Amino acid sequence: ATNLYEIDGIKILKLNDKKLRELSEVSIKKICEYNPEIIFWQGNPLSGTYIKKNNLNGIPIVVYISTVHMLWNELKNLKIKEIFPSNIINFFTSFWPFSTLVKNLNHSTITKIIVPNNSVFQRLVKLGVNNNKILQAPLCFQSDVNADLITNPLKSTKPFVLCYLGPSYSIRGTDILFDSVEELVKSGYDVKLLFLLRSPNPNTEKIFFEKLSQKKSIADNVVIKAGFLTKDELNKNILSSN
Repeated sequence: ATNLYEIDGIKILKLNDKKLRELSEVSIKKICEYNPEIIFWQGNPLSGTYIKKNNLNGIPIVVYISTVHMLWNELKNLKIKEIFPSNIINFFTSFWPFSTLVKNLNHSTITKIIVPNNSVFQRLVKLGVNNNKILQAPLCFQSDVNADLITNPLKSTKPFVLCYLGPSYSIRGTDILFDSVEELVKSGYDVKLLFLLRSPNPNTEKIFFEKLSQKKSIADNVVIKAGFLTKDELNKNILSSN
């Protein structure tokens, strides 16, 4: 899909490609025809490998990276089913010499790398990326949630709704999330967990987390929606949470 629009006088050509590491031939053609002054690449620590091979007419590229490149001492904590096949590339690139592929982010075409936090920054530097290229820009927004209800949820007359969106990998903290809800319920807090599970195996994983909720006696406090939600469904669920 292609969208051409304008923000604050800046013309933007938006390309939605399914693969994070690659551009389709159609997208490459459109970039060359549009010939923008800069490309903002929503990527990952391995994006430099692809960009190095395809300089796209030498157009400067800014890469946004929100994920930490995992090392073996972290990946080993995952279950086997979480590594294969979903994280097979992460598995191999967690070892040397494949981990050196991250250094391709130093390629001259990439003029800047934007990261949301110090964890991603430090990992990129550890793996050989030039720290002068990296800019930390935390994601921020103004919340309209009553701060008093966050610090004193027991004062609320409605359940405080926590929302999780994403894959079920334990490295994302899903195990800790269910443990936390269990502790809050035991302490008398009226909380609900809205678990939006983006999964290629929704039925299997939904059953797993339903059983986990029952085991922890929090089944009445957890709503699990598994699968790939539409934009409207996603917005509705997020807006219904605190």
